[in-house]
Amino acid sequence: MLVKNGRRLLAKEFTVEQGKPMIVRAPLEVSTQRIAAYAVGTVGVAGLVASGVFYGIALGEETRAQNRQLDAALATSNPQGVEQYNNALANRDSFRAVGTVSALGGALALAGGVALFAFDRPDPNSVPIRARRAQPKSLARTSSSPPRLCCSGGREPAGSAR
Repeated sequence: MLVKNGRRLLAKEFTVEQGKPMIVRAPLEVSTQRIAAYAVGTVGVAGLVASGVFYGIALGEETRAQNRQLDAALATSNPQGVEQYNNALANRDSFRAVGTVSALGGALALAGGVALFAFDRPDPNSVPIRARRAQPKSLARTSSSPPRLCCSGGREPAGSAR
């Protein structure tokens, strides 16, 4: 059984001969949870970028409102300038609100993606172990314990007994 974080388990039978080195190379498929982690994390980053864009637009509307306020102070007889000032303030507030919601949604999605990524660990106990077949005499082991193959940093899976 081959195990690696972010990958699907590979359960395959191997014939191991005593005293001969063995290298096992097998393509491990990316797990569905890892793909979901990438997708959710990407949505989170996009939400944060969109938030920055909305806050930038809100800042532009704030500047426009300040310019209209200055124009209104210089020429008090211009009612159109007051209306433009009020519209700029309303736009600024709308873009700030959208930016805030986008930032919160993006942060939550990014946190969800990170959590999915961090906890994507395959469970070796989820694959049933089949009964051992009788071995030919030439391959019979002298030891009573079966060979253990593992590729998770040399550590044995949790709950496994020697």
